[in-house]
Amino acid sequence: MAAFANGTGGTLQGITSVEDYFAGAINYLLSQQINTTKNPTNLKYLTMTINADGLMSGQLVVPCTITTGTAGALLIAAPSYLTAVTWTAQSGGDAPGITNEVQAVVDAARRLKVLELDSTKNTTNAKYISISTSMGSTNTAGTNGTITIGFNSFPLELTVGANGDASYSGKVYLA
Repeated sequence: MAAFANGTGGTLQGITSVEDYFAGAINYLLSQQINTTKNPTNLKYLTMTINADGLMSGQLVVPCTITTGTAGALLIAAPSYLTAVTWTAQSGGDAPGITNEVQAVVDAARRLKVLELDSTKNTTNAKYISISTSMGSTNTAGTNGTITIGFNSFPLELTVGANGDASYSGKVYLA
């Protein structure tokens, strides 16, 4: 299991693996995107399907700002495209600086991709996550690029409560 220290007080709670962090971030963003109060212009930057085998596929394509940080590190900031989403960054844990629901998906995908590229963590050579960026001139919204997070046949666990409520979490596939 690719462990994830959830921290305290954040919007996403009870997460113990990077796989579940990604699934939770995707599900949270989708829940906000389909809320007409939060998305009055009906933007569909996130697409997602879950098939009968419990595999999630889709993509998130969002504007971002790409800059260079200290020591030449590439920094990608993805602002929220929704309205008045309640997002609380966790205190402590592995991702305390995540400031919005879109950035959470970007961060979770980045963490998964790094682990997928490590053969000691990804012994089955699974490749469910893709990340690409493109850069252009700064637009009126202040962004200068686009980030695309693709996920193809990402495995999920389905849990059904006694009342019939269903929830999906990320199925562990990394060590």
